[in-house]
Amino acid sequence: MGPVLMNRRTTVVQHIRDLRGRNRSALVKAANGRHYVRKALDAFGDSDFLFNEAFASQLGSALGLSFPDWAELIGGNDDVMHPVSDSTRCSRPSFFGSELVSGELVEYLPGTWYSNVRNRIEAYCCLLFDLWCNHADARQAVYQDRGSHSFHLYFVDHDQLFAAEERDSIQQRIAQTRYLDLRLYNQPVESVQLVLRPFAAQIDCLASNELEVMMAGVPSHWGSADHRQSVVCALKRRSRMLGAYIDSIVEFATAQAQTGSGLGRL
Repeated sequence: MGPVLMNRRTTVVQHIRDLRGRNRSALVKAANGRHYVRKALDAFGDSDFLFNEAFASQLGSALGLSFPDWAELIGGNDDVMHPVSDSTRCSRPSFFGSELVSGELVEYLPGTWYSNVRNRIEAYCCLLFDLWCNHADARQAVYQDRGSHSFHLYFVDHDQLFAAEERDSIQQRIAQTRYLDLRLYNQPVESVQLVLRPFAAQIDCLASNELEVMMAGVPSHWGSADHRQSVVCALKRRSRMLGAYIDSIVEFATAQAQTGSGLGRL
């Protein structure tokens, strides 16, 4: 299991451009010299979404998934134009920052190139992770071009994890939370079975011993007390479902092997 990642705080020094998507996303440069996709509060000022992004990043990174590093970002456009003291800045709202993955990135691949994604087995590990965290949206990902048609898969956008409702069947939840292009999952079933059991053991260990420690690394003003408590309780409860999740994922993987590649439906 990876290290426990505690909160990193840095200041925004440059607003580069606005980005499409939820939560008023923007590309910014921070005082540490790194670039981040900054995400603000939603239209209602609900900080639960910032908590979801940060806590999911904590958990995924500890489990060895390819999640970008993150930081708490202080300041924004006003601070760049009108610098303020550190004491004033620290009293202002903060934002979640997902570190921009370096290099050339692509959002989609030609179908025949999925076999060149070197860590594509992680797609199945992330699917198990998303079921455990009750992800209420389709999995988002980007591909880092490492040359010679070789790619590394990174998982992004975690604000819709830790949803309250889970009334659908496991197979329905897989259809909801998986990456949309089924060709990513066209992998040997034996490999899927081989990797999921030890990954589930990592999740179970984390759920039993580390959740509160992980949560301590998220800014205390992100996420209501009720939301934080319900997330921990639900994760501990769903950790008892990991075996059932794996059985359903293997069934899903078998179906992909039998039907071949293809685009999923929304």
